[in-house]
Amino acid sequence: GVLLVASYDGNWVRSVGSDGVFVDVIDEGLNFPAGIAFSPDGALYVADFELGKIHRIDGYPDAPALALIADLATDIGFLAFGGGRLFATGIDDDRVYEVALDGTVTVLAGTGARGTTDGPGDEAQFNRPNGIAATADGDTLYVSQAGDRALRRIIQTTTTGTEDARPDSGARLLAPTPNPASGMAHLRFVLDAPTEVTLLLVDLLGRQRQVLAGGVLAAGEHTRRVHTAGLASGVYVAVLRTREGVRTQRLTVR
Repeated sequence: GVLLVASYDGNWVRSVGSDGVFVDVIDEGLNFPAGIAFSPDGALYVADFELGKIHRIDGYPDAPALALIADLATDIGFLAFGGGRLFATGIDDDRVYEVALDGTVTVLAGTGARGTTDGPGDEAQFNRPNGIAATADGDTLYVSQAGDRALRRIIQTTTTGTEDARPDSGARLLAPTPNPASGMAHLRFVLDAPTEVTLLLVDLLGRQRQVLAGGVLAAGEHTRRVHTAGLASGVYVAVLRTREGVRTQRLTVR
C-alpha cells in the first residue's frame, strides 16, 4: 500500500503513502542507491549504483537497518526479485547477475564485452544493461539497455538458478535425442503422478514455435516428436510446465 523511492543523489530510501507524505526508511549508509526490490515475504532490498553493493533493509517498517548481502564490484543498474533470488544489471560491465539470498553471486548472462549478440548466456552480449524485471518464478527476465534503448529477454535454460536446479517437482524432462537434430528429434519426459502438462518448443526470444503436448497425462514416461524441417538452424528451448514447476532442455537444430 505504499510506494518506495530511492534517491540517487540524496542517498536515502523513503516511503510514500496515499496521502503523499514521505517517510524516511533509510537515510544513511547508502551510496547512490537506485535499484529497489521486494520479495513476496516483504523483505526489502536496495542496491548502490556506483559501489556495486546490495543491501537488505532489515526491520522495515518498524526499525529499518541495512545489512550487506552482496558486492558485485561493478555499477548496478536496477534490481528484480523472482523465484527466491535477486537479479541485477551490471550497467558498466555489460553483464546480468543472479544473486542468491545468501549472497552468492553468479554471472547469469553476458561476456563482459559490449555488444548486442543473442545466444546462450555465456555468449550473449549487452549494451549497458540497466532496467530489469523478472517473472514471479524467475525463469524469464526482461532487460532494457541504456546504450541503445533495446529491450532484451532472457529465458533461463541452464542449471544455474533455474527450476532444473531445484528439488524434484514430480516431472522430469530428459535431454533431446539426437541433439543436434536435423529433420526430427525426440523429447522424453517422466511424470511421477497424473498431472496437467504443457510441452512447448520456443526460440531464444521466447517465441512459441511448436506445441508438443497439453492436457492431463498419466504417470510414466512420455515421448513427443519435434519436427525440425520448418525450423531455422539455431538453438531452441523445450519447456515442460506442470502445476509444480517448469523444466527446460536446450535443443540445437542444424
